[in-house]
Amino acid sequence: MASERRSGTVRGMIRLTRLRQTDPLYLNPDHIERLEHHHETVVRLLNGNEYVVCESPDEIVDQVVMLRARSIALAARLAADDLDARVGTMSHEVSLAAGTTPLPEVSTTHPDRPAVRPPDAEG
Repeated sequence: MASERRSGTVRGMIRLTRLRQTDPLYLNPDHIERLEHHHETVVRLLNGNEYVVCESPDEIVDQVVMLRARSIALAARLAADDLDARVGTMSHEVSLAAGTTPLPEVSTTHPDRPAVRPPDAEG
């Protein structure tokens, strides 16, 4: 939560600025019904609430797109990490079942001298 305060964002919400007010307005973009732009931008929510904000409709749409893109990227990264963890566990289990020694892990801590770590000995 501390990183959210530093960056001025709240997870899952977009940050807008009300007209003639300095306090930020955080909205769940899923609750936006429509945006209207005459002289100012009016954000209309599904529950009937209306907010007059300084941002243009294009800026609001960009914020929503970026928020959703970050959510999709995070989901993809978590899925890839989970897949990597499963594949690593399966290859170790296959090596043990076959009675072979798993390959050692190679750590490239220094580009000129890779350190080779032997696999854990299981009795």
